[in-house]
Amino acid sequence: MSSIDMNEMGELVRRVARAFVAEEGQFYLSEGDNGAQNIALPLTLDNMVEAIRSVVVEGAARVLGEDLALLILRRSLNGNALTDYGYGLVCSLLEEVCGDLRQMIAEGKDPDAEIARLRAKREAGARS
Repeated sequence: MSSIDMNEMGELVRRVARAFVAEEGQFYLSEGDNGAQNIALPLTLDNMVEAIRSVVVEGAARVLGEDLALLILRRSLNGNALTDYGYGLVCSLLEEVCGDLRQMIAEGKDPDAEIARLRAKREAGARS
């Protein structure tokens, strides 16, 4: 992939994150079903950029290819507003995060400590 495409991908990630935070506000609420806990995720631009980059740019690009990951990001926006597709994509991503948090809590793990551990592991892998 050319550096221009990577620049475009990075810019699209930031725009999708910015549009979602602007639309949702400070928190994303995932209502638990069947007795599961409700989760309120704080939404910051930095956290959203990191989540979208991790799932779409790194994950989808690795599995589906960089061109398709770029297409996914392009379809997520109409100008600077989220499309229904983009909104659904980000909500699905956040529901997965909430499911992981519920699992950590059910296992008696501290989500903050687990997230820090996973982040450190990912960063160590990126350096090697």
